Amino acid sequence: QGHTHIIAALYQAGADLNRQNYNGDTLAHLAAAQNQEKILPVLHQTEVDFDIKNHKQQTPAHVAAMKGHAPIITFLHQAGADFDKQDSNGCAPIHFAVEAGHEEALSALLQAEVLMDEKNKEGDTPVHIAAYKGHTQCIVALHECGAALDKQNKEGQIPVHLAAQEGHEETLKAFYQANVKLNPKDKWGKTPAHFAAANGQAACIRVLHQVGANLNAKN
Repeated sequence: QGHTHIIAALYQAGADLNRQNYNGDTLAHLAAAQNQEKILPVLHQTEVDFDIKNHKQQTPAHVAAMKGHAPIITFLHQAGADFDKQDSNGCAPIHFAVEAGHEEALSALLQAEVLMDEKNKEGDTPVHIAAYKGHTQCIVALHECGAALDKQNKEGQIPVHLAAQEGHEETLKAFYQANVKLNPKDKWGKTPAHFAAANGQAACIRVLHQVGANLNAKN
């Protein structure tokens, strides 16, 4: 509930403020989840470890990114938290920010100069995740900061494959405007057009045709 005086009193009484609950969450995880900006400075003064992982191997930064709490991310950065730690699925906080389309949280992470091309266990970068979800503005922000738009995941797919698969026409257009090749093949020889056709994404087929993609490519 954000009762800073109680936190301070507990610390003075010798309480362990790094103690984890049944989910492995610390007070810092809970403060990040509930956007309790006033709590974190108190915890920082007591030298709480902001990089402790819960049972999902997520730090408070993961939680803040997931919830879209940009001010929490900014404070954690100032306090020296590590934003490149990966959870049990290999995801860093930036993966969570783009998955939910939290543009302000993403901006805070980018200002902290996090790794933008880090891959999770599926080989997906944050751009893959943003493309799959159709969060075009996240992709634009990542690109402006230098993120690669054509990294391959474990299936040999680049983000444009996922945008076509999920029917995100505006995202496809953004990739085209960023000079991303629209005829790349994955490990099975499939192009973005194959993905769009297999999933009934007629609008994406039209976009790909309009920008000159090869609709006759064979897998």
